[in-house]
Amino acid sequence: MSRMALGAAGVLALVAAVLWWQYQATAEDLAVAEKRVQAHQNAAERTREALEQLQAERERAQQAVADARRRRLAIENEARQLRAEIDQLQETDDEVDQWSRRPLPDALADKLRGLGSGDADRDPAGDAAGGADGDDSGAGPDG
Repeated sequence: MSRMALGAAGVLALVAAVLWWQYQATAEDLAVAEKRVQAHQNAAERTREALEQLQAERERAQQAVADARRRRLAIENEARQLRAEIDQLQETDDEVDQWSRRPLPDALADKLRGLGSGDADRDPAGDAAGGADGDDSGAGPDG
């Protein structure tokens, strides 16, 4: 029996060695798998962070586009207002041109000529002699 016991013990030792080897291999496989899982989790986290950054950049870009559109509309509105003002000024300028080309009515022309006759009492020689200061004495600016 001792041979049988020894044989059974040898088989049990062999089975135990195989099981230990499988356990070690499984532990190594598990460690490798855990490292891969961790690497994938890290990559997923980096991807999430990159996605969040891209989303933030997208929101900023959309806001910039909206701001630019608002500014463009404001500029277009201001340009329309300025064009309307220019048109109004052009119409006024055209009206002034039309009025300036019309002859004065005779009564108004006579009144204007009558106003001009009030200058007859001025002394043109006094102006020529130094009366440029507005008094017709000819004394010059001092006197």
